[in-house]
Amino acid sequence: MLTFNLFKTKILFNLTIVSSLVFVISCWKPSCETDNKILLNSDPRSEEYHNELRNLMKNIDSEQFRFWIVSYYTEKDLDFLIIDIRGTNICAKGYLLIEGSSSLQNVIDKRAVSYKGAEISGLKYDYVVRKGTEYLMYVDHEYLID
Repeated sequence: MLTFNLFKTKILFNLTIVSSLVFVISCWKPSCETDNKILLNSDPRSEEYHNELRNLMKNIDSEQFRFWIVSYYTEKDLDFLIIDIRGTNICAKGYLLIEGSSSLQNVIDKRAVSYKGAEISGLKYDYVVRKGTEYLMYVDHEYLID
């Protein structure tokens, strides 16, 4: 009986350790490092910040970036996901325009509340002009890692 209880205790302990590690790893995001003065010092909603981010992202293959959902945002009757963007020497917040996206419908319906911190894997995006402003626009993604 004592051997069984000891065995049971060891299994529970190991399961707790493994579960904790899985949780920590699933929430892991690379550190944020950039020396870009505009990204460091400007408001992510400013035109200067937006233009700098767009210029950086247009010159680098999209597969070199990773993206995480921060929150949902509405402005000028347009819906956005605010996302963390990480890449080589790029650490930024982006406003990803989402319009008519059935593949993100659950995220939109929940206003991203239960998706905060989820990684958007294989994000495909484009640039479009809406209401006189150029935006980073959601096109598709492979899957969400929540």
